[in-house]
Amino acid sequence: MKNSSNSAARHRLGQIYSTAASVIVIIGTWFSCATTTLAKPVDLPLTINYSAIATILEKEVFTEPGNTARVWDDGSGCNFLVLSQPQVDRFEVLLRVTSKAQALVGARVGERCMVVLRWQGFIETHHQFIADQRKIRIHVVDSRIYEQPGVAASASTTLWEWVKQYVHPRLERAQIDLNPIISEARPVLLGASPVAHRATVRSILESLNITRIEVMPNGVRTNFRLNVPALATAKPRPEQKLTEREVVRFRQTLDQWDAFITFIVKQAANETLNPALRKSLLAILLDTRYDLLAYINAEPRGNEDPIKQLFIRTWRRLAPVLSRVNAGQRGLAAMQYLSFLTAVDILQAIDAAGPELGIDISVDGLRRLARLLAPNTRIDPTEFNDRIDPELRKLFGLNATFKTQQLSNRSNWINLFINAAFAAEGPDKTLLKRLNNWVPQRKDMDVYLPLVGNVLDFVTEQQLNAQNLSAAHRGLFRHLVLATAWQESCWRQFVNQQGKRQPLRSGTGDVGIMQINPRVWRGFYTLHDLKWDLAYNASAGTEILMYYLNDYALRKKEHQKTGNLHNLARATYAAYNGGPRALTRYRNANAPKHLREVDSAFWQKYQAIKKSGRNSVSTCYAK
Repeated sequence: MKNSSNSAARHRLGQIYSTAASVIVIIGTWFSCATTTLAKPVDLPLTINYSAIATILEKEVFTEPGNTARVWDDGSGCNFLVLSQPQVDRFEVLLRVTSKAQALVGARVGERCMVVLRWQGFIETHHQFIADQRKIRIHVVDSRIYEQPGVAASASTTLWEWVKQYVHPRLERAQIDLNPIISEARPVLLGASPVAHRATVRSILESLNITRIEVMPNGVRTNFRLNVPALATAKPRPEQKLTEREVVRFRQTLDQWDAFITFIVKQAANETLNPALRKSLLAILLDTRYDLLAYINAEPRGNEDPIKQLFIRTWRRLAPVLSRVNAGQRGLAAMQYLSFLTAVDILQAIDAAGPELGIDISVDGLRRLARLLAPNTRIDPTEFNDRIDPELRKLFGLNATFKTQQLSNRSNWINLFINAAFAAEGPDKTLLKRLNNWVPQRKDMDVYLPLVGNVLDFVTEQQLNAQNLSAAHRGLFRHLVLATAWQESCWRQFVNQQGKRQPLRSGTGDVGIMQINPRVWRGFYTLHDLKWDLAYNASAGTEILMYYLNDYALRKKEHQKTGNLHNLARATYAAYNGGPRALTRYRNANAPKHLREVDSAFWQKYQAIKKSGRNSVSTCYAK
């Protein structure tokens, strides 16, 4: 079974190299519209974590059944030395490999083996890395033997000779070789490049060398260097308004970027059990979607490359988090992260060296990158859809499904409306549909506002019943929900447009009473119900507020930093309005004026609710 497993591992690593090579094809498009002058070096730092190095050792050294390396065996059955289960870490400035060892020394007498030495213990070897153009060679500089970790072996002289004679050469077989990547990439890359630039592309690939290697606490840090020709800055394309067809294609590209980054974030979240890392991944996803809104709602021009800008901005935040996720990976998963991180670092580094090259990250390029991280995926990583994604919700600490089941129960609606101003009408079945068919007028406010207030109270208690908040925080949350709904919509789900009832919609596409943006919260909620069901929208908005209060404002101790408990509400609303990175916006004197005005308006509403109760919202309709 192990021979089969090793064969599969070698095949899989070959696939990783091959896929990484196909990603390098993306680079070829960068040289199609520039004139070369002098070459300049581009340095690409990369950290290879210790689990990835252990995988390389298993692939190239520990190749016998059971993850073993039979470093010596005379075939008699009486003399052998076998290593197994390599563990990799750092010893001072060297790489340390600690392997379990089993040795037998004896003589064959007839059918019997006369044992001279039988030993089990550990062999520890210390290694330097040597850069050899596109290879990293591993050289053994020292070795030690132990009965148990830290306990010297008694039979040290004999074992020491074995270690030096057989173990050192076997372990020095291991190397990290970039040549397969270059070999796989060259014909594809040259074939995809314009004839006039093939020599340039070939010289860039041939120039790849490793210039520095350091053993660090979290892995081996290497520096790759490419000699990239200095390119004459291309003339900027004139700004021009896109045709209607081009606008559609532009927005489809943004959708595919959204799908890609969602796929990567989910993949990484699935591969870590660290709640803090998962929270960081979700924050990056939400903030990236807020960035998308800026492009979607702007008028696109022909000289814009939104994917390039989004790619660079997102990668700056995502790369450190993925590196931390990668630190916990083992085996092939570690190699997959290594290939993915390397490929994207190449893209970013060359862009930094020469933005005039005009990076073109195609949809196919995004697919190739995603499949570096998840080579066995059967879905299209760039497929965009509006369906609820139970896995996405669950990965980030929310219930897998989102329903307002209690509100669909007629008896609960009766309880909900029992104190409404028009309860005398009786809680018949038409009452259940009334809110979702109501475009309120000023004359309706004495009836409408108490009813909506009861809905907001109800969904708020649903959230509070599922959380363990202090009494002070529970009261704060009740005020927060009411003030947010006031700020966002004056408690309206619907408006009249050209004589028809339509969901209240902002200029950026936020909908309903809580003004939830379907793009930002894609996969978390059902778009149809956000638009057409007031109770569903209110419940979703309340869940989002609770998420930001618990996982951001409270966790980051906004109330302690500012000395005001109610600043938890201000911080929560700022994140609700602008995404996770906006959490401290309310206390940032350098925030844009229009955003400071938004936060100030919310604070006034929150204070009014806190002082005078939910009837304060009636001032929306005073004129």
